[in-house]
Formats: sequence, structure tokens, C-alpha cells
Amino acid sequence: MVAMRRAQQAAILAAALDISATEAFRHAFRQLASTVAVMTLVGRDGEPRGMTVTSMCGLSVEPPTLLVCVDRATRTHRDLMATDRFGVDILAEEQHAIAARFARSGTDKVVPAEWLIDPTARELPHLTGSVVRLGCTIDAIHPASTHDIVIGRIRTIDVDPQPGAPLLYHDGAFGRLGGDRIPLERADLTIAPEDD
Repeated sequence: MVAMRRAQQAAILAAALDISATEAFRHAFRQLASTVAVMTLVGRDGEPRGMTVTSMCGLSVEPPTLLVCVDRATRTHRDLMATDRFGVDILAEEQHAIAARFARSGTDKVVPAEWLIDPTARELPHLTGSVVRLGCTIDAIHPASTHDIVIGRIRTIDVDPQPGAPLLYHDGAFGRLGGDRIPLERADLTIAPEDD
């Protein structure tokens, strides 16, 4: 019943916007602001590679794990299936050029040496200037539609000693935090009663 109602709502939205269900989906999820990260790994050719990801989140504290979604049609996915480890670097707001380079489909994903903390590292490459760098081993992989949900066990955590603001992605554009930030403990938690 609920699934049928949701399908009807998606169809109504698509008709109202005069777009396909695929475009309605993309439009809806582009409204979700997210941090931008680059998944890094050593490719099958031995070169450090990167792929921009916005479908990434922390999964559990015990044990420390995260998940990242990777399209099975990409070269990065093929490289990931040939290794047991990967990195996730959460980008700083000034790293939009890095994010753009690794977001483009069909482009060279080799990480230039000048972008790496240690260009000689052959196990797990990390980007210089990132807000956070996480080193992971693959814990599990779950297929879901056209993607795999990759569960990474976080083995190393490196937070910049003076982390800047993270790069954000919203509605098809990169951005930054702006305006006043309201700490959770100061947020107004009162909820107005609904009118009957």
C-alpha cells in the first residue's frame, strides 16, 4: 500500500515537472546537500586513482565502518574489486577542482603526484589538503540496482589538525557552509502543535 502510494506520488511529481521518473529522482536528490569525498585506491595498473563520491556516510562506531556506493559500470569499480582496501578523503571547500576532475565519467582518474600526501605510497593514496582522510579495508559488498554498496572497515583516521570547512554539493553545484551555524545543543527543539 505504502509502496503504491509512493509510486503514485513519484508519477505525479514527474508529470507536474514534465520530466521522466529518472529526472524526478535526480531532481529530488539534488536537493540533499552533502559533503564531497574522493574515494582513493591503487588501480590494477599500480597507479593511484580517485573517484568523487557523494553517496558515502558513516555506518557504525562499533566497529568503525562507513558505506560508499559505487556504480558497477565504472573502471573504479573494477579496480575496487581487485583490491581489499580503499581510502575516503573528505574534501575541503577549496578542492572543488579535484572533485570536478574525479566526478567526470570517462576521464582519466589517475591522481597527479602533486595532489598526493605521499606520491610514493603504493598501498593507500591520500590527497593533500583534505579535511579528513580515512583508510578502509573492504568488509562487505552488497549489490543494489546498478551499484554496489561497499562497506568499509575504517582502519585509519587522520583529521587535519586545523580542518577547514568541507566542500558541499547541492543542486548540481559545489558550495560551502555559509551563514550562522547553530550547534545542536542550542537548537530550538520545540515543535509547534499541528492544527486540526
